Amino acid sequence: MKLTPPILHGFSLGGHMASLAFTSWPGPLSLLSCASWSTSSTAFCDGVLSSTIPWELLKKQFYENKAYQTFYEFLREGRKATDSKSAATAVVVDPIKDMMRLVMDEFTSLEFYARPVESNILNAMFIICKNDGYILRDGIPDMNDLWPGCLVRT
Repeated sequence: MKLTPPILHGFSLGGHMASLAFTSWPGPLSLLSCASWSTSSTAFCDGVLSSTIPWELLKKQFYENKAYQTFYEFLREGRKATDSKSAATAVVVDPIKDMMRLVMDEFTSLEFYARPVESNILNAMFIICKNDGYILRDGIPDMNDLWPGCLVRT
């Protein structure tokens, strides 16, 4: 019995990590990502996990260390250069939360990773939660826009 193509799968952060690995595999592969989406930044900046982040400590460190402010400006300028319609061009209400989102997106957003092999995209399925308090999908790239042809189910 031949079971092909192999499948990457995971739930929540595991699903997101499977998605990241899926982008770099050159051969036939499938993906089943449950309760995850195109970036993990919303879980830490807006979802229920945001209450676990020591925002006041980050704020103190940000304003005490010029290197953090310089790095933040570097991230914002880079985002403006790559996407003129992104949130990076919007007015920033909270620079600390904005910096966290930019850093998280830089390393976790599937928007900034290579697209999977075209034939594999049809083998990618995302099962999302309707009332998810962890992975909020408003205002972030939709998987159907990033990987046209992938399946999204609730």
